[in-house]
Amino acid sequence: MTVRTKVSGLFATLACLAAWLTMAGSPPVAHAATLVIDRSCNSDQAAKLTDAFHEAAALAHGALGAYFSRPTSNAAMNWFNVTDFDSVHRVINTLQSTDNRFMGSGTITVKCTCRSYSDGAYTGANGFDACPNYFSLPPRGLESRAGVFFHEVTHIAAGTVDCTNLYPILAEINDKEGPDMALDLAAEHPDKAIRNAISYEYYAEQVYYGFDMSQITRYDGEWPFGC
Repeated sequence: MTVRTKVSGLFATLACLAAWLTMAGSPPVAHAATLVIDRSCNSDQAAKLTDAFHEAAALAHGALGAYFSRPTSNAAMNWFNVTDFDSVHRVINTLQSTDNRFMGSGTITVKCTCRSYSDGAYTGANGFDACPNYFSLPPRGLESRAGVFFHEVTHIAAGTVDCTNLYPILAEINDKEGPDMALDLAAEHPDKAIRNAISYEYYAEQVYYGFDMSQITRYDGEWPFGC
C-alpha cells in the first residue's frame, strides 16, 4: 500500500509538472550576459574566467533542459531527491533563474582580490570574488572552474545557500568529500538539497559532463556545517 501510494503520488506530480511545463514553454534563449572582469585579475586569470563564464552558461542551459525533461532522472535524484510538485517547481525556478541570468542582458562582475586559501570564491550582489584555489581547479568536469562559476551565479540569481560548500582544499582539511556530503544531504534532507548551491553544481556537472558516479559514495558521519 505504501509503495502504491508513493507511485501514485509521483505520477500525479509528473502530470502536474507536465501541465506546468506546457504553460511555461521551452527555456528561453537570448543574447548572453556580459562578463566584467575587474582590474585585480591578471591576464591568465582573466582568460580562465572568460572560458569558465561561457562554459558555465552552457552548463546552466543544459541543466535546465535536462531537469525539464527528466525531473526524476538518476542525476536529479542523486542531488535533489524530490518528486513532490512544490519541490520540483522550486528546482526548476532555481535553474530557470540561473539560466536567465546568463542569457539575459545584464552583467556578471568578477574580481580577484580574495586571498583566502580555504575557499573557491565569495559571492557579492552582482558577481563574485575568485580566490587563488579557484584558478587551480580543472576547467571542466566535477568541481571545475565552470561548475564553480555556475554555482556562484545560482547564489546571485536564485538565492541558493551553502550547506556543503566544500571545494578540494576544504575536503582535504576536513577529510571529507564534497560530492559524498551532497549525496547524503539529498538522501537525508532533500528540503535542504534544493536550496544548496553545490547540489546544483554537481547536478549540472553530472548531466553535462557525465562524470563517473562509481567513485562517489554517501558521506557517513557527523555534519560539520548547517544551512
